[in-house]
Amino acid sequence: MRPERRVTGVVPDIVATSRSYMFALVIFVCVVLMLIGGGIVLFVLLL
Repeated sequence: MRPERRVTGVVPDIVATSRSYMFALVIFVCVVLMLIGGGIVLFVLLL
């Protein structure tokens, strides 16, 4: 019984960390896309 309780106690922590990691990854991707888009716009305006 104790090992099962430990496993169920550890699982929520893994889920929370994975969710926070995915959230940070999505924000990072959005920022990168914004920077690339801004660079393309500036490049087109300079041409």
